[in-house]
Amino acid sequence: MVHDEIEFESKSELRKYMKLMRASLSYEDRLYYSRCISETLFNTDGYKNSSTILAYISYGTEVNTAFIIDRALQDNKKVAVPKVIDNQTILFYYISSRNELTEGAYGILEPADNNPVCTVTSENTLMIMPGLAFDINKYRLGYGKGYYDRYLENKNIEKYMLAFEIQKLDKRLEINQYDIPADKIITESFIYE
Repeated sequence: MVHDEIEFESKSELRKYMKLMRASLSYEDRLYYSRCISETLFNTDGYKNSSTILAYISYGTEVNTAFIIDRALQDNKKVAVPKVIDNQTILFYYISSRNELTEGAYGILEPADNNPVCTVTSENTLMIMPGLAFDINKYRLGYGKGYYDRYLENKNIEKYMLAFEIQKLDKRLEINQYDIPADKIITESFIYE
């Protein structure tokens, strides 16, 4: 695997490097780019035509999803966010406000257990996915737990990954049969389709 001509022997090494790359962006740049990415997302047909948004809760140096969640709620879309159920599974729970979230697994904000579980598996649903890196074929390098690939198995949901341009890989990721590519990847500069 290659990024900027640096060779990596494992996905683990690449993950560490990509975390450092993303963290090298200033807080101000990440916030500005996140707003640009959000505005691009709002203008996609996938967002406009969706009635349900499955959105990750941004953490650390990820693309900030607060703007997206708040706007989707203002646009009267149903919004569901993930909660880690065990070490193998995430479920999405509906929320009506980000104020309902409390710190959960890995220090990431999560919905309460008493929020309704989202069982949507259809069109009109748009999933917003996180990731550490992506390649030209829209495969993403996640955090290594496989939560999203397992969740998406046998579901027909449109999937967009949000990322900073600095997260684009020069070469293709090594994939396996369980890896599910995004339908689009939105950065502050481009939409990869």
